Amino acid sequence: MLGDELLALSPASPIDAGRAAALVRDALGLGGSDGTSRDVSLAGGVAQGTVHISAATGAFPALDEPAVMAIGAFDGLHLGHQALLDRAEAEAVARGCRLVVVTFSPDPAAVLGGPANMDLIPAQARWRRIQAAGYACVCVLRFTPELARLTYERFVREVLLGIARVQAIVVGEDFRLGARGAGDVRALAELGGSLGFGVIGVGLSRAGGAPVTATRIRGLLAEGKVEEAAGLLTRPHSVTGRVAHGRGEGTAFGFPTANVEVEGGVELPAEGVYAGYVTVGAGRAVESPDGAPVDGNESGGAGEGRPVAYAAAINVGRPPTFEPGQEGARFLEATLIGFEGDLYGRTVGVCFLRWLRASRPFDSLAELERTVLANVDWTAKALGERGVSL
Repeated sequence: MLGDELLALSPASPIDAGRAAALVRDALGLGGSDGTSRDVSLAGGVAQGTVHISAATGAFPALDEPAVMAIGAFDGLHLGHQALLDRAEAEAVARGCRLVVVTFSPDPAAVLGGPANMDLIPAQARWRRIQAAGYACVCVLRFTPELARLTYERFVREVLLGIARVQAIVVGEDFRLGARGAGDVRALAELGGSLGFGVIGVGLSRAGGAPVTATRIRGLLAEGKVEEAAGLLTRPHSVTGRVAHGRGEGTAFGFPTANVEVEGGVELPAEGVYAGYVTVGAGRAVESPDGAPVDGNESGGAGEGRPVAYAAAINVGRPPTFEPGQEGARFLEATLIGFEGDLYGRTVGVCFLRWLRASRPFDSLAELERTVLANVDWTAKALGERGVSL
């Protein structure tokens, strides 16, 4: 399992460049082919959204084209979500038709007044992650109060059947659709009996003796257990953000740092120091938190003009040594190993592979410097001293 692999990383058991590149690509959702998008307006304009098609597929679904539809928020695209999508894909193959993944942005819970969960993947960027995972057709519907008030019968008849001819719907077994959540698996199956489609409810996946859920993964990240979280996500957890001018203390010690401003709403792991990778580069390789591609080349790295991942010692949280009493204001600061250049104003991707230590105050700057240099040395030996081209 990936979590065990990450826990085994050490200077005595370092990662090779090929495996590092694969992990970073998975973490940031790279690898999806460029394609095309088309806006849709359904159910008399109540349902607005966009259908994204990968270049490998080419054509948008037609109204009379048979299709299997997988529906969900897919807020973490974790093991459980992947199992659901794999089941839907198998159903589409068995029926000889296309798979259409239907998801929502923003998360329905945020619109319906539920708990304000932090994102594992920004809602606006999930369709790219779904396509990178190999699912070529993704329909993103803008979730609004008006859409929430639509009955499940109207949603099926005027939204789903307004995209393609539904042959089967695949959802989680506890999924509910439409006004007041009336469209559970049983209700959808009854409707499907009259409209000619089947409904498959997929049970929760389990790992380590417990269900795999986004809530469980958030809990692991809140404890700094990024390795265990990665096992359930099947990829290292990552965030994106823009590099801003920071405090500057690292430069005085001989290790320049990048202060990364991560957009609010995205889950950060617990305060502490981690070993991971910071990716800089061009094009779709690194996306801003709103899912938009970031253009422009970075200087001073291997494979100029291509995205490059650099091993980094990553600090989450305000170091109490410098500003005691303000430890609650969190930020992310990374020491990139082997990078030379100017990152200010750029968007970077940050992947967390290993927990190194908790944040703590130091009695002197000399003690702080020894500790930070030891963290950087561990990271360099375990994750590499040169940038990895992606």
